[in-house]
Amino acid sequence: MTLKLGLRNFQRKKRSNKMHSTSKNPSFYVNPSRMINCRKTKDYLEAQVLGTNTYRVRISIKDKELSEYCSCPAFANFGGSCKHVAAVAAAYEKHPEWFKGFEGIIRKLQNTSKEKLIEIVELILNSVSEARDIIESELGNESDRAIEYSKKIRNLLTADSMGENSVENLYRRLDSFFQRARGFFKSKDYMSCMSICYEIVKGCLSLDDKWGSTEIFPEGFVSEVWDLYLKTLKEVKLSKAELDVVRNQIKRLNNFESYLFDQEGVYPGEAEKILGLV
Repeated sequence: MTLKLGLRNFQRKKRSNKMHSTSKNPSFYVNPSRMINCRKTKDYLEAQVLGTNTYRVRISIKDKELSEYCSCPAFANFGGSCKHVAAVAAAYEKHPEWFKGFEGIIRKLQNTSKEKLIEIVELILNSVSEARDIIESELGNESDRAIEYSKKIRNLLTADSMGENSVENLYRRLDSFFQRARGFFKSKDYMSCMSICYEIVKGCLSLDDKWGSTEIFPEGFVSEVWDLYLKTLKEVKLSKAELDVVRNQIKRLNNFESYLFDQEGVYPGEAEKILGLV
C-alpha cells in the first residue's frame, strides 16, 4: 500500500463515520496558523498541530497498513484516530503544497556535478549558522558522530539555553537529533541510538525540573524518544561494559522526582524490567 492509497482509504473511513468521535470536526485545525512544520516523505506525513498544547502527528505506512500517531491525550486514551490526525490528512488532501518534501531537490542534487555541489555547500556554510557543525559531524565515523551529537544535546539542554533559543527552535533542534537516533536504530547501531535518546530524555527532565514548567516541550515528544530507547533496549545484545553503561543511565534517570516521569511519560522502571533488574 502506498501513502496516497492509505490516505484515500482513511478519508473513505472517516466519511463513513466509522472512526472514533474525537476525529470529528477537524477542519478548525486545517489552517496554516494552527498546523506547522508540515513535511512529507515517500512513506509518511508529519506535522505539528496547535491545539490545547502542541501535538505531533505522523501518518505513515507500516507493514502495508496505514499507521497513525498523535501525541494528544485523546489518541493515547481512546486509540484509533483523533481530530488532529484527521486534520493532517484533510490538510494534505486540500493543501498538498503545505507538505514540503525533499525528493525533488535530492533528485536534482544527484544529477549535479561535484563542483556545483561544493559551491552549494559553501553557500550553505556562509548562510546557515549550524551548517558547519552538522557537516563536520556527518563526515565523522558513526561512533564519533554519536558522541558529538550527545555533546551537542547536553550543551543545548541547559537552563541557559532557554534564554538563547525559542521553545520552537529548541524543539526543532532536538527533533533533528531524534531523527538521527532513528537512523542509528535502522542501521542497527543500537548503542549510538540509545546514547542520543538518553541524552534527550535526561536533558528534557532536567530542564523541566529547573524551570518548573510542564509546557516546554510538545506533549508526547519526550515519551516518544523514551519509547525508542526501550525498543532499542529490547533489540540490543549488551556486552558487560555496555550493560554497565545502561545501568548507569537508568540510575541517573531514577534520581529525578517521580512527578516528572508522569509529566513526560518516562518511567525508568520499564527499562529495569527489560534488563531483569526488578
